Amino acid sequence: MEHKYKLGMYEKAAPEELTWDQRFTAVKESGYDYIELSIDESNKRMDRLNWTDSEIRKLSESAFDHGISIGSICFSAQRRFPFGLDSSVPLELMRKTINFAAQVGIPIIQLAGYDVFYEQSTPDTLRRF
Repeated sequence: MEHKYKLGMYEKAAPEELTWDQRFTAVKESGYDYIELSIDESNKRMDRLNWTDSEIRKLSESAFDHGISIGSICFSAQRRFPFGLDSSVPLELMRKTINFAAQVGIPIIQLAGYDVFYEQSTPDTLRRF
């Protein structure tokens, strides 16, 4: 019987030291349908946005080989670089995230709807958001 819903595992639910092959195996063995990637405010996860085509292809092929899709990205880098910031960095990160998702075939990018996270919201941050 096929389910009418898909259940995904957030990548941060697995130990960070696992390889992609090990993560995809864990997702499958645990009965999940897909994995949700994280592009958070850490340099390590934001560096994914600068991966080469070869690195992206390796990730996609590993997911395919394990029969696991990458169903979504949780884009929380905006806590560090919020859309209300007076800078081009947040939009550049979002552009890179969209391109990364398109290359990997990830259909959903989850992002929060706030103008700033660590700072006080102002009329200017709201306008920029």
